[in-house]
Amino acid sequence: MTNMKRFFRHTGRALAALSELWHASQLYRWTLGASLALVVFSAALPAWRLLPGILEAKFIPLHYNIYFGIDRFGPWYGVFLPAAAGLAIFLLNVVILCVVFRSDRFLALLLAWTTLIVELILLVATIFIVSLNIIV
Repeated sequence: MTNMKRFFRHTGRALAALSELWHASQLYRWTLGASLALVVFSAALPAWRLLPGILEAKFIPLHYNIYFGIDRFGPWYGVFLPAAAGLAIFLLNVVILCVVFRSDRFLALLLAWTTLIVELILLVATIFIVSLNIIV
């Protein structure tokens, strides 16, 4: 029973830290909300454009190189790897952001912006993977 109490106590502290972060500044709300929206869009785009047609394919192209053409093939769920990586990065950065926020506001702000930039890069990678599979 003590482990459950400890879990709920830590969960309550984490939610309180997240609430404090959320209400501290509109900039944190905007960057975290935009990052989450980019993660959702990174998962929704291949599901919308590719999923109906690629489920029966054994391997699909996942990477294009200007020198060699298509140089990486993988299973159909490989199109969701950037979205999965983006979700993992988002969750990890939110946890670190909640921990760092009280002690160093500049580092927290830098981490929030970095999360947004990384999510944007992963969305661009997803767009390229989807466009590669639409063309092929």
